[in-house]
Amino acid sequence: IIIVVVIAFSFFIANRIQKFVSQPIVELEFTARKIALKKDFSVRAEKSSDDEIGDLIDAFNSMLHHTEEYEKTLIIQKEQLESHQERLEMTVQQRTSKLQVLNDELTETLAQVENMQGQLIESEKMASLGGLVAGIAHEVNTPVGICLTASSFLKERYDHLQEVYHHDAMTQEDFEEFLKTVNDSSDMILKNIQRATEIIQNFKKVAVDQSVEDKRCFNVREYFFEIIKSLHPKLKQHHHTIDVQ
Repeated sequence: IIIVVVIAFSFFIANRIQKFVSQPIVELEFTARKIALKKDFSVRAEKSSDDEIGDLIDAFNSMLHHTEEYEKTLIIQKEQLESHQERLEMTVQQRTSKLQVLNDELTETLAQVENMQGQLIESEKMASLGGLVAGIAHEVNTPVGICLTASSFLKERYDHLQEVYHHDAMTQEDFEEFLKTVNDSSDMILKNIQRATEIIQNFKKVAVDQSVEDKRCFNVREYFFEIIKSLHPKLKQHHHTIDVQ
């Protein structure tokens, strides 16, 4: 009887241990295998008690929660990385295309430069004209700019006079002031146009003489002054004075 009672009690104790200890651990192992197989970290182990096994399940679920959050973060970072990589590849492709276009343009420009260089080497006299063009352009730009300013001012005064005329508000003083403006502006425009024309004609004569070898008659003194005027943009940089005798 004692042996039977002991066996029964042992069986009861084993059953309780199986229920409260072994079974939760087996279920926890099953949950862990399921998660490892499906890679689904949203699964949680069921807690059936508040003892040490329950604390173990809480710790396991907490670990799953952190792992799930970490996996979500990794997925977001992976998507951002892929998006950044796509943008980077697109940027590289665009810049490669631009570089190819620039390379083609540079090659074409280089060919043009080589062609121009060959032409300049073939004609040293034309090369000397190139150094004068910028200075002449600057010299011509000054009187042309003055003409433009005077013309704009004259147009402005004309619009003002027309406005007061249409409103029947024009006075004799307005008209006289407009006439004075027209006279002053016209003189300024005429003088500067003549100056620009003189600069261009002098440069044209010198340029033609350097590029064409036709014989012609010329006045030495006047021709010297034409050359000096054409060289004025370079000469004024060094503050030299030329005296023709």
